[in-house]
Amino acid sequence: MLNRIVEGVFIGFMAINATVAQVNPEINLMARMVQAEAENQIEDGQRLVIDCVLNRMDSEYFPDTVSEVINAPGQFEVVANGAIRKATPTDAVYELIRQERKERTNNEVIYFTAGGFNPSGEPWQKIGDHYFSTIRKDLKDD
Repeated sequence: MLNRIVEGVFIGFMAINATVAQVNPEINLMARMVQAEAENQIEDGQRLVIDCVLNRMDSEYFPDTVSEVINAPGQFEVVANGAIRKATPTDAVYELIRQERKERTNNEVIYFTAGGFNPSGEPWQKIGDHYFSTIRKDLKDD
């Protein structure tokens, strides 16, 4: 308990009762991205946004860390417009991240957009305001 309190105070912007996951910089970055990108979306949509980051980390076509995936140029609107820096993740978002890291809802989604399916991906499904896509079939066959 003392370590959690000390970490929470040291970080400064986290609540005193912050969990270890919340003070992990990579988890916190993902939580801020999910909060900024999908706070008004249903839980399934939020889970799929998390899965997009995790699946990119597992893909040979994308970087291997949360920060590299999220901060890659042109990938997430909330990075470009600064909303990620202002986002305050809820405990529910942290819990969804914990659950998705343990067992993903979808192991194939790579892209999501609000305006239609991403032309770089294979259209999969629209959930809430987001259109989710997987790796294009021609890339899977490589």
